[in-house]
Amino acid sequence: MKKRISQEGLKLIACLTMLIDHIGYAIVYPMYLRAQVTGGLELTENAQLLYTLYLVMKSIGRLSFPIFCFLLVEGVRHTRSRKKYGLRLLFAALLSEIPFNLVVSGSLVWRYRQSVMLTLLLGLIMLIVLEKCGSLSWKPVIVLPFAVAAELLHVDYGWSGLVLIALFSFSSQMYNRNLIRFCGMLVLFHYMPSTPLSFGSVSIPLQALGALSMLFIAVYDGRKVTNSKFAQWAFYLFYPGHLLLLWGVSILLPRGLPL
Repeated sequence: MKKRISQEGLKLIACLTMLIDHIGYAIVYPMYLRAQVTGGLELTENAQLLYTLYLVMKSIGRLSFPIFCFLLVEGVRHTRSRKKYGLRLLFAALLSEIPFNLVVSGSLVWRYRQSVMLTLLLGLIMLIVLEKCGSLSWKPVIVLPFAVAAELLHVDYGWSGLVLIALFSFSSQMYNRNLIRFCGMLVLFHYMPSTPLSFGSVSIPLQALGALSMLFIAVYDGRKVTNSKFAQWAFYLFYPGHLLLLWGVSILLPRGLPL
């Protein structure tokens, strides 16, 4: 019997890969900057090791966002109340605002980019509107204003985040949906700004590694292991909670790159 992944298992993978990514940003990258500034041969070698570790952690973190987008599509399809689902996302987005700002800018207010929770909230509204549109040919047109809104609101992942959510939604009833999603992500992530990863003469955008999230999504079986409200809210509170914790650890370290 093949091993499958439950909804809770997929959530755990998404949270852990995101945590690894953010530890790399908030802790490892500032350590790399400090080693660079301090100088010296030994410290230079340490800096290179730290930067390599940062890239590895960031690469692992690319798996998280596609999984969150997939879970959003599944959640909208199976939730008993879209209103309560939306309110939970809104609450988590509001709760995440200050921790997100503290981690990425060191200040309480940072208007240049908004957290991924707002990306998912915008995606939720888009999915509800898409569901009311019967014609498949019109659905890509409906995605457009939401993609524009994502850019205007400066949400994390911008237009590409909304397009990725739409990709999971459009492909959900297709026969080769996993292959379509994998290829779609490769194309989509190719057009996103991303650090290049070089393997000899071959260079790929780091963000393209997000397509490997299909290794987990493809074996998702839709099971819910528990209906615990505590487990449900723990998933929503993990994002602001881990950001606040990382900020507390990193306040004495130099700042790095955007999440």
